[in-house]
Amino acid sequence: MKQNRVEVPKERKDELETPPWFYDWLDSSFSFTHDVACTFENAKALYLGPDSLVVPWGRRNYLNPPYSDPGPFLAKAYYESLLGNLTVALVKHDHSTMWWKTWVEPHTLKIQVPWRLRHYLDGKPTIEVGNFPSTVLIYLPRLERGE
Repeated sequence: MKQNRVEVPKERKDELETPPWFYDWLDSSFSFTHDVACTFENAKALYLGPDSLVVPWGRRNYLNPPYSDPGPFLAKAYYESLLGNLTVALVKHDHSTMWWKTWVEPHTLKIQVPWRLRHYLDGKPTIEVGNFPSTVLIYLPRLERGE
């Protein structure tokens, strides 16, 4: 099905979508109620609107933050966990960054994806697979962490 794959313009890199099969696999375990970093067109669960960083999230959230600046979304995921909300995030595995050291390392369970993902754009698979490894982060609600 290579003919159906799309090229990703540089200015749209932050709009890359989670592959549907990968989202479905995560959703089968976590039963997401909200998709907290998406557009209306590509929402995989309830859409919170374009200002998801300033509105309350749901009880079970899926997060595929913009790769150029995931920090604010991961900070919000952590603070939502203190309110009792679960967030599962798909991020670029980059432990050398400040956002990783601040919002990932001390606060999450991590599952490293053992292969490179082929993301989607406008509902179609991209031509190239990601040039970076991905990690699934789990921000457990405070009580489930034993705090």
